[in-house]
Amino acid sequence: QNNQPADLVIGQPDFTHQTPNYTSALCPSNGTNTVTNKPSYPIRCAATLSFPRDTITDGTRLFVADGGNDRVLVFSHFPTANGATADVVLGQTDAAVNNSSSNVDAFATPVSLAWDGSTNLYVGDTFNRRVVVYSPGEDEIALTGVRNAASLEIYAIGRVVFAGTPAKDNIVTLTIGTKNYAYTVKDKDTLANIVTGLTALVNAGSGDPSALAIPNTVANALVLTARLGGSAGVGTAYDATFSAGTALTRTTAGTALTINLASATQLGPGSLITIEGTNLADRTAVGDISGQHTTYLPTRLAGVEVYIDGNRAPLLYASPTQINTQIPFEMQDRSSVSIYVRTERNDGTVTVSSPVGVQIVSANPGVFAFPGDDPRPGIVFHANSRATGLISVDGGITAGNVATVVIAGKTYTYTVLATDTLLSVRDALVALMANDPNVLATPANEFARILLEGRSAGSGGNGIAYSVSVSGSSTLLLTAFSSALCCGSANGGTLVTADNPAHPGETLLVYATGLGITAPLVGNLTGSIFPDYPYPPATPVDSVQVGGVTANIISASLVRGLVGVWKVTFQLSPSLPTDPQTQLTIAQQLYVSNVVTFPVAP
Repeated sequence: QNNQPADLVIGQPDFTHQTPNYTSALCPSNGTNTVTNKPSYPIRCAATLSFPRDTITDGTRLFVADGGNDRVLVFSHFPTANGATADVVLGQTDAAVNNSSSNVDAFATPVSLAWDGSTNLYVGDTFNRRVVVYSPGEDEIALTGVRNAASLEIYAIGRVVFAGTPAKDNIVTLTIGTKNYAYTVKDKDTLANIVTGLTALVNAGSGDPSALAIPNTVANALVLTARLGGSAGVGTAYDATFSAGTALTRTTAGTALTINLASATQLGPGSLITIEGTNLADRTAVGDISGQHTTYLPTRLAGVEVYIDGNRAPLLYASPTQINTQIPFEMQDRSSVSIYVRTERNDGTVTVSSPVGVQIVSANPGVFAFPGDDPRPGIVFHANSRATGLISVDGGITAGNVATVVIAGKTYTYTVLATDTLLSVRDALVALMANDPNVLATPANEFARILLEGRSAGSGGNGIAYSVSVSGSSTLLLTAFSSALCCGSANGGTLVTADNPAHPGETLLVYATGLGITAPLVGNLTGSIFPDYPYPPATPVDSVQVGGVTANIISASLVRGLVGVWKVTFQLSPSLPTDPQTQLTIAQQLYVSNVVTFPVAP
């Protein structure tokens, strides 16, 4: 009837208040205010509202467009009391945050709702100028279940290096967070014994709740890896202290466990990805990459299809708990994508998973590694059987400059033209050295660099001297990264292992995924098994850090015969110390890979 009062109110504790996001009345406390010493509250929760714009029901659930909080609240059943709490929040990662964006799992002021009477909820996403559709699906993929297939997860790490002379009854205390681990030095103990003893204390029983300890007895170092991945593992303080009168010292990598800037859930175009979940398929199958039947991966495997923004993705592997696929290179023009799995069951029925939103970035590298605790042993190879050297062409172009390269006493000169670029100067020098009897010169595909390789395989090219210079009033710079070719051996193409370690100054390669699109952009690469393109990534690999020292980058290119896999080739610093757990990362601008390790020996 006219003037009928409402039965109850949503978003307020009663009918007399009208406070937006009235958290102190509707939300559980999240702690104590350190200034007032009174309970504190989140900015919003699943019971608060700020400018609700529309409501609708499917007959069981109630949907509320909470425009001021950029979200839609879902009540699984009609509320029966004032200030009810919603069961689900669409558009935000949790009920306390308010991030307005155009991502596939976000809103910018939703104002209207519609239900089609069957399965679909439509949301008018006003300031994104779109209508988005939500369909009920099987809850088979976790919100963070889509990850870079190489890095999988990125963990915060720390490192303590011990030095000095141990003495009997010295006490070394390692502090992780609020927990202390004290090791008493025994007679004839070495620094390695201290590292081993502390590791055993940290990992005893169920282990420290915050970190796993990994010993490095050659470097007298103890590596700490956060138990929790991503940002959840960041910030745990750590240090080592000593009892009075000891002759021991320590150096740490920081005061707390820290992480690289990137996340394994941020994905570059072309990335190989792993989808982890439950009941994804009724059987297991592997995509054929032999190239005998097709040059592209299948888009249907074991009854499974993966849809990325509505496009069927190529499949490498499908099982009940894991699917390996690829983010299409064509997705480079967007900031996020929606991913869901469609599965035809053994009994002929079809299920569709709930979609998961994934952030797309220009590039975010993941380095392939063996299973284990992070930092995991990397899949690192000796890149070349020939001795190598590297020349970099940098600076600016000044007509009349004379660039000179001398190899084993033989001189090559090029006079710079006004129309030259750094790349054309590089290529001109390479052309001049084409018939050198001692080395083969080739242009590196990352930066304006020249790779020199001994013409004789093995150690025959070791020690071939080379040097560079530029004459005239020069802005051009030539840099020789060493004075002689180095490290040719019979190991080229073999895996770096403890019995076959890498050597300072050697050229190595790692395999990675997630480096983004090529430059120039090549079409039809998604799912392609046999690309043979020497092009570098559009976002260059601008840093390879090895043992805290910058390595010299030579090239990055897609690997022939694989899908979405890049190889990154680089030259180690000749000053690297012996360390069986040398840490390596590669980076593209702000995006840094997972940490992997490999052995380095003289």
